Amino acid sequence: MSTVIVTDTSSDLGGAKSKALGVELVPTRVIFDGHSYRDGVDMDRVTFYTQLHGAGKNVPTTEPASIDDFSDVFSRHVRAGNTVICPTISAEISNTYEHAKIAASHFPDNVFVVDSRTVSGGLFLQVRFAAEAARDGKSVDDILALLDRIREDQHATFTPPDLSYIGRSARLNRFSLAIGSLLNVNPVLRVRDGRMEPVSRAFGIEKAYDALVEIVVKNVNQPANTHMLVGHAHAAHIGDAILKRVVEKLPEPPASMTLFELGPSVAVHAGPRTIAVFSART
Repeated sequence: MSTVIVTDTSSDLGGAKSKALGVELVPTRVIFDGHSYRDGVDMDRVTFYTQLHGAGKNVPTTEPASIDDFSDVFSRHVRAGNTVICPTISAEISNTYEHAKIAASHFPDNVFVVDSRTVSGGLFLQVRFAAEAARDGKSVDDILALLDRIREDQHATFTPPDLSYIGRSARLNRFSLAIGSLLNVNPVLRVRDGRMEPVSRAFGIEKAYDALVEIVVKNVNQPANTHMLVGHAHAAHIGDAILKRVVEKLPEPPASMTLFELGPSVAVHAGPRTIAVFSART
């Protein structure tokens, strides 16, 4: 019997990375014009961003993987004699955790669902560390304890290029959005205790990027023990520039620093050209 790590595609792991880690991905859904697409199965990133840019006022939405989606994956692994650990996107942001928990209730001794209390790259890091621990033969209790420790010192900070997508998805207070749009104010947001909240604001996107970098660097107390990811919503050149700025400002290099493309779980709600930085200390 082995321990298998399962998560959903809101982790933004991607097919190649998930296969390398031995992680199984359960696809979330992206809804364009009433049509449902499985993230990473029916719709790749190129198609997603092409449609997102051309969506106009018909903003797409996302839906979590269903209870049946999780049940099918869990039952297959349990029948094979495996134990499953399933970290999910924050329960405060998505119903994914609830769906996975309901599915796991049919396998109480074999499937363990964990609320990551974060999104996207933050979930990516938790899944990565859990998969590496499982590959090294760590016990279920050890892996669950590892995830608990990671959640105690993780950060997710991001800034969208404008407020239009967040306004349509009702992620922030409507009054704040209206005032922010009029004044050309760009928020810097964070995920704290599983919830998205403003942490700073700036006049114009360049100053917002400055604030983002400063906040990220301040959050990293032990760079040598901290793993970091910079996510970009179809804006690799901006993401790469932010990554380099963060590394330059840290007193020493982080344990790892990787650039990746954000998927629908962030891009649908924050918009193209959003930049996000995630960190977790091991």
